[in-house]
Amino acid sequence: MNSTPVWLTALAVLGTWVIAALALWGEKIKATLFKPDLRLRLLNQVGEFCPQTLRDGHGHVQEAHDARYYHMQVANKAAFPQARDVQVLIIAVDRRGPTGDPQRVYTGALPLGWRHGELHPTARPIGTKTEADADLMWVRQGRLQLTPMVAPNNFPPFFTGETHIWITAVARGIESESNIVRLRIDWDGAWDRGDAEMAKHLVISEIRDDPAGASTARGS
Repeated sequence: MNSTPVWLTALAVLGTWVIAALALWGEKIKATLFKPDLRLRLLNQVGEFCPQTLRDGHGHVQEAHDARYYHMQVANKAAFPQARDVQVLIIAVDRRGPTGDPQRVYTGALPLGWRHGELHPTARPIGTKTEADADLMWVRQGRLQLTPMVAPNNFPPFFTGETHIWITAVARGIESESNIVRLRIDWDGAWDRGDAEMAKHLVISEIRDDPAGASTARGS
C-alpha cells in the first residue's frame, strides 16, 4: 500500500512540470524577467586631443594634423545579463535654420565605430556593470567631421567654419535600447590645442525636455 502523502506526490509532479518548462522556455523566461539596462551619454565635453594621421589605401601617410576627438559612452548598468550586439547609432542630424531653430537634414540609423574599433566587432557585447566608448566626431583646424561607419549621400559628414548642429543618438542591442541623447554642438570655427581654450570655441550641450515640453540645454 502506497503511504506517500497526496501533497508530496502533487509537489513532485509540479516539480517535474517546472523542470520541463525551464528546459523548454528558460531562455525566454530569463529574457522577460531580466534585461540589460543600457545608458548612453557624452563621455565628456572637452574631447581628447590627439594627433591625426590620414593614410591612403597602401598605408602611406597623406596628411597629419592636430585634432580633437569626441566620444559617446554606453554602459550596461544591469547586474544581469550582458547586452548583446550593441551599436551606438546616429538617428538624426539638424542644422541651425535662418530663424535659429533646428532644421532636420538627416533621419536614419548610422552606427558609430568603437574606440580602437579594430579590436571589436561592429555590434559588440557590453558586459554587466561595464561600458564602452564610440567615436562620435573629430574637429581640427577649419573642419568638424561626424564619424559614422557609413555616410550615405543624404548624410552631411563634415562642416567647415562656424557650425551649429544637433545630433540625436541612441544605443541599441538585441534585448534593449538606451535613453535617447540629443546634443547641441556650437563651434565658432576656431581651433586651439589646449583643453580650456578649445572648450571656449566648441561647446556641446545635452538637450533635455522639461515636463512642460520646452527644451533646455545643459552641460553633460
